[in-house]
Amino acid sequence: LSHSAYVNSAQSFVNYMVGASSKDVLFTALPLFHINAQAHTVLGAISSNATIALGKRFSASRFWSEIRSHGATIFNSLGSMIPILCKQPEKEDDNDNLVRVTACAATPKEFWKPFEERFGVRIVEGYGLTETTGFCVTNPLYADKPPSIGKPYSYVEAKIVNEDGNEARTGEIGEIFIRSLQGQAFMQGYYKMLDKTEEAIKEGWFHTGDRGYLDEEGYLYFCDRIKQCIRRRGENISSWEIEKVVNNHPKVLESAAIGVPSEVGEEDVKLYVIVKKGETMSCEEIIDWCQERMAYFMVPRYVQFSENFPKTATERIQKFKLKEEGIGNAWDREQVGYVIKRTS
Repeated sequence: LSHSAYVNSAQSFVNYMVGASSKDVLFTALPLFHINAQAHTVLGAISSNATIALGKRFSASRFWSEIRSHGATIFNSLGSMIPILCKQPEKEDDNDNLVRVTACAATPKEFWKPFEERFGVRIVEGYGLTETTGFCVTNPLYADKPPSIGKPYSYVEAKIVNEDGNEARTGEIGEIFIRSLQGQAFMQGYYKMLDKTEEAIKEGWFHTGDRGYLDEEGYLYFCDRIKQCIRRRGENISSWEIEKVVNNHPKVLESAAIGVPSEVGEEDVKLYVIVKKGETMSCEEIIDWCQERMAYFMVPRYVQFSENFPKTATERIQKFKLKEEGIGNAWDREQVGYVIKRTS
């Protein structure tokens, strides 16, 4: 990544996405080796003459006390951070903070309104990768377009390409392609990995490996990562869509859906669930919840309860480690004779 790429990203973030000024305090609990902390919190604060506040590591139990102690007005969140904060026990001082906006990525829309109302903090959603120097598609500060992840920055172009290799129609799901229209705003390539670079960047377009679609106004919607898509009996299943449904259960703290080998070929869905502290639930209860809210072919076959998930330093679940476990000792609805109703 070039210096100009970092500068472009930082300035676009503070000017367009969060509207930062010298009066703001930008807080992050993300590690400084992550592009979000580098380009948006640190360089974002420098470019707007704001103050930087650093947390040691994300902790839901101490998060708001850290926010208050630093007087933070803006923070960034990734992955499951917003849902986990929403699922903490309510307190009288939940909205006693100075934060006016949080810049998020991949936050399930069902948590937006509850989070904003409970904590008094506006959510602004965006999309980006390390290769694009962080956010490159975002909603403007006062947009109201959930669950869209926004529009490309002025120097960025995005398109959707379907499985046939053609540009997708409006609303058609395909792979997200992105390119920079201005100098070196994205990565120049993977270090000493020419083959991987040529595979990822073709004719100037970066192939993100993510699935999404564009609406008639040009807003982009994220669906899932291609590598995390589960193929079951001819159907492409979004692990992200399954997790959104499960995470909305009042007893569930967090979940992860993966594909495991099926005896008839392709994959079956295995669901890992972390239950909220003080709650208990059965596998049947989870499946009941799922089949009322998703297509029958998406309903997990296997369920396994966990106390925690392996995660990266940026709170992303390391699904490859879960996949290494295979089926394991998971509960199997087919083995116990649980029959799914084919209503959709």
